[in-house]
Amino acid sequence: MSPFVALFVSDFVDERRSNIRTMMQCQSALAAFERLASGDLMKQDKVVSLAGDVLSTNGDE
Repeated sequence: MSPFVALFVSDFVDERRSNIRTMMQCQSALAAFERLASGDLMKQDKVVSLAGDVLSTNGDE
């Protein structure tokens, strides 16, 4: 494999991993918000923390 192709494939894979990680974080935050909306108020701090983590991670990438 040529160096150019190897670099392109590596960047492509890294980007897909990043997208998958972000998607999983968003799904986790959504699930936490759904628990909160269903009346599980004891998790409120964790929901806010998860939302902040998703937003800060999303901004870094």
